[in-house]
Amino acid sequence: MKFSAILWSICSLILFQCQPPSETITPPSLVADTTDFQWRSEMFADVQVNRYIIPGWEQLTPQQRILTYYLVQAGLEGRDIMYDMNYRHNLEIRRSLEQIFRNYNGDKTADQWMKFSTYLKRIWFSSGIHHHYSMNKFQPGFTEDYLRQLLQDTGTSLSESAIEAIFDPDKDAKKVNLNPEADLVLSSAVNYYDPDITQQEVEEYFASIMEKNDPTPVSYGLNAKIVRKPDGTIGEEVYKVGGLYGPAIEKMVAWL
Repeated sequence: MKFSAILWSICSLILFQCQPPSETITPPSLVADTTDFQWRSEMFADVQVNRYIIPGWEQLTPQQRILTYYLVQAGLEGRDIMYDMNYRHNLEIRRSLEQIFRNYNGDKTADQWMKFSTYLKRIWFSSGIHHHYSMNKFQPGFTEDYLRQLLQDTGTSLSESAIEAIFDPDKDAKKVNLNPEADLVLSSAVNYYDPDITQQEVEEYFASIMEKNDPTPVSYGLNAKIVRKPDGTIGEEVYKVGGLYGPAIEKMVAWL
């Protein structure tokens, strides 16, 4: 979420700079009749998806509407970055399950299919297979045999490590583990570190590169993933054009 926070800051700044002077702002018109407005879109698991009336679009200038479109497109280009940051198997799992969802022609009233659909919706809502608040991994209501049958029926592939991540409750069970008695890095599934890197290694790495006498210290590791190099040492891959997530960031920059 580190990179996405920066994107939102940029978007907020652009929207602020686009606002017309206060004396020219026309108060947004209210929707005349909301009696038949369906504010509840859907409910599944512990999630309720609501719809909102946001009046005022008509009062935006053409330039503001165009800029809003550009900002939305920039955000969409970075969507997969969030999934990948949250967990290393998220993108593979989401893409495979989406292919099943699009191509399955079997019984879509069956209990197992309904539970499969709910699981996929939870992934969409939380940008991965971990709960957006509790950080606990979702437990699928369908069986592994059923998923394997869906994969076969739709010609979809999914790695064994990803299948294990879905069904083994102890595998990467917590996206972010805040238990002070645990190794906070090793026991967290979030993809800011290679999976075999320990908290001690991370602390020692940053201690080795910090300039301790710098009167204006920088925030180390803010937009980087800590990785293990082929020689076993620790290093960083930076989120940037020409670096980690480079192709997606190039598209985001183009829209911005």
